[in-house]
Amino acid sequence: MSLNRLAAESARKKEINFIDLHPIFEADYAKHGKELVFKYDGHWNAYAHNVAAGVIAGFILENIPNK
Repeated sequence: MSLNRLAAESARKKEINFIDLHPIFEADYAKHGKELVFKYDGHWNAYAHNVAAGVIAGFILENIPNK
């Protein structure tokens, strides 16, 4: 997705962390076959929110020092 690449590049230039969830969602769907969006409007469903939360939590645990 070109919009994701644009956002990633903009974040990198500003030294802001960016997690592109698109490939993560694709891989999850390929593995589990579970829909990630609502059928009629394309917004994330609860399952997608759980996937995203797991990825973000993992990023935080790996990158934020524990004080």
